[in-house]
Amino acid sequence: MSGRRKTCRYHCRGDSGYKGCSRHFASLEAFDLHRQTLDNGQRVCVPPSAVRDSAGAPLLIRQTVGGECRVCPPYSNAVTVWTTGRSHRAAVAFNRPSALGAKRETAFKPSTEGSQDR
Repeated sequence: MSGRRKTCRYHCRGDSGYKGCSRHFASLEAFDLHRQTLDNGQRVCVPPSAVRDSAGAPLLIRQTVGGECRVCPPYSNAVTVWTTGRSHRAAVAFNRPSALGAKRETAFKPSTEGSQDR
């Protein structure tokens, strides 16, 4: 597991009379996906696990459950950070470490045999 902690970049804390859900997100796209507009125009929070595409696949995935929030006080060291499924799949495909333990060996292994500066 990577030594770096996942951090939230956006969190739903609420302001201007709106009470936020206090969830934490890795991107603005992930944050926007958890907000839906009702028929009366009111914007509401939807639990990330309930955000689905038209085929029923989840659009938001837990990036980590031990993330950090440094967006605004009170700071926290144990938050769940949500990311988009698309972003998570890209991280796995490009072999970036993920707090979900989703690692993939890369097919390309650079050779050091016979390497020289040219």
